[in-house]
Amino acid sequence: MTVIRFYLVTPLVVISILMGTACSSPTRSSTESVAVESGTPSEPLMDNAPLDEPEMPSDDSPTAEPSPAPAVSESSPLISESGIGTAQLGMTLAEFRETLTADQELTPVANVMVDFDAIALTQAGEIQYYILHLSGAPFTDADVIQGLKTENPAYQTQEGIGVGSAITQAEAMYGDATLAYNLENEGREYVRFANFPANNILFGTGSYGAQTAGIYPETSGSYHETQAFRDDAVLESILLVCLSADCSN
Repeated sequence: MTVIRFYLVTPLVVISILMGTACSSPTRSSTESVAVESGTPSEPLMDNAPLDEPEMPSDDSPTAEPSPAPAVSESSPLISESGIGTAQLGMTLAEFRETLTADQELTPVANVMVDFDAIALTQAGEIQYYILHLSGAPFTDADVIQGLKTENPAYQTQEGIGVGSAITQAEAMYGDATLAYNLENEGREYVRFANFPANNILFGTGSYGAQTAGIYPETSGSYHETQAFRDDAVLESILLVCLSADCSN
């Protein structure tokens, strides 16, 4: 079973892979798909029909019966320190399959991040979030979920913060924002908040070498940090990593 371990390695939470076989992973093109061990999909919990009120009979149609109310998907859009939606850190892919509804599918995606491929959860043709795994390695039903990422604004924290939220909005909720990027980590820019309760959730700006959300002083070195940022800066991705021993079994 492939094991990926995530650690806190800078004052800003960033991803690092500590794995003896990482350097020997085969190189892959951006279009090559990732092998996913197929499992037998579980029976859908409930369908995802729209929330329309049943049509009621008119007064002159006394024998008409109202249509039953459509079932509602039980997929949760919540982001917490333990997971995104029904995908929880520490569960196996097989266990996650059992939570899928009839309109949800798992699709392999290559090169979601540097060194990472993913399995995307799609619903109605739209990607909800990604299950991350090491590039070049298959992710089977027996493997444990250790990393999750979403770029879908439908998924939010309990306080209503998600992709598309202004950094100023998140700062008002979670305390002073500090932005940072490290050129040794592909220049990925992340934001941390002084009073945010979980240390395994990363808020990304999506800059990746483009215009940063933060306004940085002219300094040398690879690591850059600031508390000044553009007024229009928003969160563009949310990443969860497992820091528990349960995710390394």
